[in-house]
Amino acid sequence: NIILKARQLGFSTAIQVFILDHALFNDNRQCGVIAQSIDLATGIFATKILYPYERLPSWLKTGRRAVKSQTKTFLEFNNDSYIRIAVSFRSGTLQVLHVSEYGKICAQYPLRADEVQSGSLNSVHDGSYLFIESTAEGASGNYFDMSIKAMELLESGIPLTQQDFKFHFYPWYQDPKYVLSAPDSGLQLSKK
Repeated sequence: NIILKARQLGFSTAIQVFILDHALFNDNRQCGVIAQSIDLATGIFATKILYPYERLPSWLKTGRRAVKSQTKTFLEFNNDSYIRIAVSFRSGTLQVLHVSEYGKICAQYPLRADEVQSGSLNSVHDGSYLFIESTAEGASGNYFDMSIKAMELLESGIPLTQQDFKFHFYPWYQDPKYVLSAPDSGLQLSKK
């Protein structure tokens, strides 16, 4: 899934909850989250993975779903599933990968974006879950190219293969909280 979106629509939160659910209820699952910096990645980890886990009912956090090992960047359960956050993944195989704000990574850290493309994306095998979401960061870079290709494929009507990204677009103007109503007196615009 490649998601081009406006800010603050809740996609990162929804994806993190999906990852937490996937790791809790499936054995031997390796899940990864990439953000543009380790500070932002640890923030995502603390607020969108640890925070919800800690607030689950105690009966749900027992047995195979209990925490086996935990650091600031890693959470492993007794079912041998784990969630790890980083700025890149190269070795190993992931069953779920979320690349957060990839457009920003491509714009600000092109070498890191190349590493994500050549290493991290290749760590996810067919039949697994891959989410790349971002706001737009200009009309160039790997995220832009991937989005255009996925959009063109969607518009072509050609069936997607397991190697193709499904394109999702959520612009700001479709979210009511981004729109102000006009005043009762009407909208007054100057010539300028």
